[in-house]
Amino acid sequence: MTAALVLAIAFLQVPGGLQPGAGIVTGSIQLETGGPAANVRVAAMAVDDPSSLVSVAETDSSGRYRLSNIPKGKYYIVAGRLDNLTYFPSGHAPAGATQVTVEAAKITPLGSFSVPGNSERPAPKILTASQAPEERNAFDRIKSERNTEARKKLMLAFEKTYPKSNRLAEVEIELSRTFAWQSDFATANQHAQKAVDAVSTMKSQIAQGGYDNSFKDWTRSLDDSARSNLAWTKSMIAWQQEQLQRALLRRR
Repeated sequence: MTAALVLAIAFLQVPGGLQPGAGIVTGSIQLETGGPAANVRVAAMAVDDPSSLVSVAETDSSGRYRLSNIPKGKYYIVAGRLDNLTYFPSGHAPAGATQVTVEAAKITPLGSFSVPGNSERPAPKILTASQAPEERNAFDRIKSERNTEARKKLMLAFEKTYPKSNRLAEVEIELSRTFAWQSDFATANQHAQKAVDAVSTMKSQIAQGGYDNSFKDWTRSLDDSARSNLAWTKSMIAWQQEQLQRALLRRR
């Protein structure tokens, strides 16, 4: 293995590290009805390849987002559901969009833009079959924690302490998104797979009977979210590998 390859792989494995030749785009999103748009997926779309979404992130509770590791070039910034994307600064098609130039090792701040109310990722219903007070308190601490690193530690502790919890799938999905936000897509993919496995366990419990329709509906919704998240993490790993190959080719 060449020294250049070792260096490139090591850099990609550093959570939050900015890859060579890549930049950052930041901004915020509002709802068309007013107020910040929380839990909305945001991505950079290559102008010359609209089928490719780069550096997907999710807005925080204030509607802010940070797209990291975008290869230098021209992009559209899009947000919302895949079947109804909103383009910065407005509209649902590239014709009304502004091309954003991303430069290497630089942050490009954008103004706010608005998305429809249904662009938000729906929060899973808080329904469980049975839950001990200690488990419920541990989950509530995760929900109330706002510091990213502290929240991640609480989720990892929950995963270890309550491996059979009906809240485990939710925790694994959020862990996956947290690691993805830090550009550690390999670990994000591991937790995404654990989320799918946890939902499969819940579906097996339902098959044995004794669960109401609300719990069944919640499980189906959770299943869709877990599988969608797993597919996304796999696509981001493939993107990282593609970028690595391109970097190696340029070094030759």
